[in-house]
Amino acid sequence: MRNRAARIVAHLALHIHLEQFPRAIQHISTLIGMTFEEYRLMEPYNVERLLHKYDQNRDRQGSRRLPSPDNNATNLREAYEKLVLRGLCILRKLATNEDNCRIMSHTQGLLPRVMAPLTSDIIHRFSGGAWSISVVEGSLKAMRLLVASPGETGAKLHRETWSNKEAIGTMERILSCDTCCAKLQKRAMGVLTQLYMDNQEKREAFIKMLLVDIFFAGDSKDRSIRKLAGEALVELCIQDGSNTRIILQVNGDVLGRLTKILLVDDAENKTCRISAAEILEQMCVHHIQDDECLTELKKAMADTMPKVLAQILSHGPTKDETHVTTEQDQVKVIQKEVDLENQCDENGRDKTSSSTLPQNIEDYEYDVPAEVEEDESENDEDEDLHAPLLSLCVTICDTFISADQDLACQFGAISLPSKLKDMVAENSVPTVRCLRLMKLTCKMVISMMEHRGSYRKEELESLTQALSIASETERMSHLDISMVFASEDDGAATAVKPVRSLGSLVKEAKESVDAYFKPQDM
Repeated sequence: MRNRAARIVAHLALHIHLEQFPRAIQHISTLIGMTFEEYRLMEPYNVERLLHKYDQNRDRQGSRRLPSPDNNATNLREAYEKLVLRGLCILRKLATNEDNCRIMSHTQGLLPRVMAPLTSDIIHRFSGGAWSISVVEGSLKAMRLLVASPGETGAKLHRETWSNKEAIGTMERILSCDTCCAKLQKRAMGVLTQLYMDNQEKREAFIKMLLVDIFFAGDSKDRSIRKLAGEALVELCIQDGSNTRIILQVNGDVLGRLTKILLVDDAENKTCRISAAEILEQMCVHHIQDDECLTELKKAMADTMPKVLAQILSHGPTKDETHVTTEQDQVKVIQKEVDLENQCDENGRDKTSSSTLPQNIEDYEYDVPAEVEEDESENDEDEDLHAPLLSLCVTICDTFISADQDLACQFGAISLPSKLKDMVAENSVPTVRCLRLMKLTCKMVISMMEHRGSYRKEELESLTQALSIASETERMSHLDISMVFASEDDGAATAVKPVRSLGSLVKEAKESVDAYFKPQDM
């Protein structure tokens, strides 16, 4: 009966507002707050069913005793396991609502119950098999949503979580464990990244672990975990620019290793190359203190930029980029692209491995509709590499080249306009990826004009003409204007960043070219 009721609540949990149901959360929390013995004793004694079973077997077995209640060990164990997982599922769904998180944060004993599988480290210290893995994953999913709560609710949950050293230790152990499945490592990394963002004292060790032990580990680490570590490092750098200094000061030629990952043309590690580009871009943006690190960064980026541009301009469009994607495909990537575009305006994926996961793990997934499984399905499509690489080049040019004429001389000899024009021609189809490339190309032209390199007028005019033609197509214009609706709605009170149109960037690029040659024409 309790399992049936829990199943119904699990299906409705996304639409439940706890403030409308006083004490509901206390009852729900009991689903993950009882032992197997307590559950067994609470099972009802179904007399009618037992009598029916007795009548069926009486003549055949000659039994005169009423059977005992249906407490078959296997059936009861499976029912108990389902109930615990459903309880975690309900709590996770409830935690998608900010007001629910506030109520849950003030529910005495709830957070310790959610963290109990981590506190006792049932993965490494018990032999629970597939069920233990599912319970820990359910705990991590709920924790990820709870610690991501904004304001005082999130701060309170962070303090309580940090006070549980055993749970923190278990999550760190999962990350470094060679036998833990990638799915669990992904969940643990998500929770820890949220926690370390607000803990400057302990953040440095976490960043070094992500960078050295995972992202730089190469083939010794699962590719999906390296990808997640890279994304977490990018997120930490965006959240707090001072984290780039921590990365720069890690021993072992960090810049050399990042640029090596960036420049190695390895299709299987494309997402790691994207993360390396984004980390380096954040370094260029945030590390402005005039010190030895800045000198090394300038030199490394000056050496790297021509090589990156060569890679961008030597590859044509991929097969997927030469046709117009569907509206559904556009929606899937539009949010990520507009976030990256906004960052450029201010500052200048592989399936999860489950090799160690028991094959019957699916038997323990209950009542978790696909539409509420955050990050559950991995996008197996290769991400476009050109845009992050070109974005890095624009940032290098804006941050270092334009402001340093000595460095600018190193790039003046590179004839970029004609090659950029070829790239524009090859990527002028109306997709989000191509639109971003067009905008970045405009910004590259503007930056090139600022550092006053040596360029031929006819090549630049031909490039801006190609950009103008691409921007004026009906489908590209329609896609461009739709980008204003892709801004992230995170509930924050901050204003939405403006999205620049391709047309306005083309206009600025043309004006920059005209201004560049105006003294020569007079």
